[in-house]
Amino acid sequence: MRTLALIVATSLVSGCSPKVRDFPGDHDVGSGGSGAGGSSGATTSSSDTASSSDATSSGASSSSGGGTDSCVDPAEDCPPAQGACMEAVCSEGECAERPRPARTPCGADGSAQCDGTGDCVTCAGGMACECGEPGCPNTCGSMDVMVMPPSCAGGGPGAGDSCGPGDASCCGNRMVPCGTFLRGYDGTPSTDDSFPAAISDFRLDKYEITVGRFRAFVDAGQGVQESPPAIGAGRHPHVNGSGWVAGWNTRLAPNTAALKAALQCNGDRLWTWTDAPGANEELPINCITWFEAFAFCAWDGGRLPSEAEWNYAAAGGDEHRPYPWGSEIDGDRASYSCTGDGSAAGACALSDILPVGSKPRGDGRWGHSDLAGNLWEWTMDWWRDAPPTPCIDCVHRVDGDRDATRVTRGGSYRAPAADVRAGNRDFSYPIDRVNNIGARCAR
Repeated sequence: MRTLALIVATSLVSGCSPKVRDFPGDHDVGSGGSGAGGSSGATTSSSDTASSSDATSSGASSSSGGGTDSCVDPAEDCPPAQGACMEAVCSEGECAERPRPARTPCGADGSAQCDGTGDCVTCAGGMACECGEPGCPNTCGSMDVMVMPPSCAGGGPGAGDSCGPGDASCCGNRMVPCGTFLRGYDGTPSTDDSFPAAISDFRLDKYEITVGRFRAFVDAGQGVQESPPAIGAGRHPHVNGSGWVAGWNTRLAPNTAALKAALQCNGDRLWTWTDAPGANEELPINCITWFEAFAFCAWDGGRLPSEAEWNYAAAGGDEHRPYPWGSEIDGDRASYSCTGDGSAAGACALSDILPVGSKPRGDGRWGHSDLAGNLWEWTMDWWRDAPPTPCIDCVHRVDGDRDATRVTRGGSYRAPAADVRAGNRDFSYPIDRVNNIGARCAR
């Protein structure tokens, strides 16, 4: 089954030229609707007590499957679209269909593409279309170029060449090459191979966002209502409508003073932020909301990674690693179960949150640190119980519900070993501000 699923994933993307997935209503957040919430039995990332289960277009037409007058999320509320080149959408609260964008790969062997009118047609070059390599839905073989992000422009602890055992750049990032894989699958115990995905090249920060880098963001007056991101900032390059929405501005702190106060969350003294630079600069920033993480990455020249991208990087792509480094876990590779400082499990303290890159033996296939443990990491996606399919550079987003739960990945210093597995997924409300969630940026 695993081989068959990967063949299906490859057939979705091989041979055809680049495409962009559109969302209806790019900047209209709207109101009401249930969004993509988690199941009633799941727990949020902030609890760390249990593992969760591994716009309408003017051309849209009514779906033959029967609609509903409360359509918010077509993946949840609508019947499957009729045909490979049609997609379900919500139109004025009812289920409808519209053609997939031109050049979307289709066909049993991936040698065809959608023509923009709903029909699947053979590519002019067959398997030798513009892309030409299996597993490259948009970009493959990108140049490995890095630009210095604004958060490290000033240097200094946590925002210069001081992270990890070799004093590497705290803003370093690594290319993740394109490919296909099975989301959430690792062979054991996660054996569900029904969620294939294809991922384009992207860069992912080597480290979680540090206190020092976040300080540069705060000192620049960013991440507050007085200076919100521009509309559309931080979008996924292959997903239109995935950037910042004006309706999110009110979810930011009013001003910098309010943001600084809010970063000391929960009242348990397990926050990493300090009002003045100090010993915590190389610790990952916690107590940030999803909106603040999104705003930071947009300001820093990047974006939040999609859930699929994050999973792909942590699992080592088609290697489907149970943990970023391999199949076994120990305290030399990750900070989890409150043992990061070497103490007995369960005795949680600030010292269990380690400076980024402290455990290089736990680095992933492409050199990323702390993909397991330390802090949960926000992703771009809204939560749904099952990952969306098909997935070609996919992002699950429900603009009708800005406060729907978002996906978190990676586990934390408080999480048990099972929760820091590469295939594990969880969720939290985007306004949650807790001491075990942080973020890293994609580019």
